[in-house]
Amino acid sequence: DLIKGIKGRVYPVGRLDRDSEGLLILTDDGDLAQRLTHPSHAVPKTYRVTVRGEVSLQQLTDFREGVVLDDGEKTQPAGVQVHKQSEGKTVLHVTITEGKNREIRRICEVLGLEVMLLKRIAEGEISLGHLQPGEYRPLSEKEKETLLNGVGIPYVRKVKKSSAQKSATAAAYRNRRQRNTSEHERRFKKQFLK
Repeated sequence: DLIKGIKGRVYPVGRLDRDSEGLLILTDDGDLAQRLTHPSHAVPKTYRVTVRGEVSLQQLTDFREGVVLDDGEKTQPAGVQVHKQSEGKTVLHVTITEGKNREIRRICEVLGLEVMLLKRIAEGEISLGHLQPGEYRPLSEKEKETLLNGVGIPYVRKVKKSSAQKSATAAAYRNRRQRNTSEHERRFKKQFLK
């Protein structure tokens, strides 16, 4: 529903499983989407992870150093901070750069942590802010510049043309078209009307 009426292809940057929520960037730039999701660019993704119970120092250490998942692969080190701890639950801020399928849920499972809520709150320098589920907003020019430059794509700021510039551009286009038409006519006459 969010992309109805948009011409061209729209690429989601990454994915969220059905039990997760949060930030999802959409773009019409396939190269940008690929670079933001490919592990070689190491774009950090930060999640707010609410788990049942308390998290031990050993579990935090293992999370930070990487764990061997059920498929035998070891995860890259993750940034983990305890954001809040209250009776019966702990809220962690977890930052990863890999983005393996259901990576955080799988790490928590290996560590014996039960995930109650998983929400992506940032990707690179772009943060979810106070957007609620189903809400969206366009990126600011500064956010676009930061996102593109962060993955090695030069950012070209669009400059708004004044009315005079638009008129001059239109006039130049008409003149060029007339010249091209005249050249085509000359070629046609020379070739076929000898």
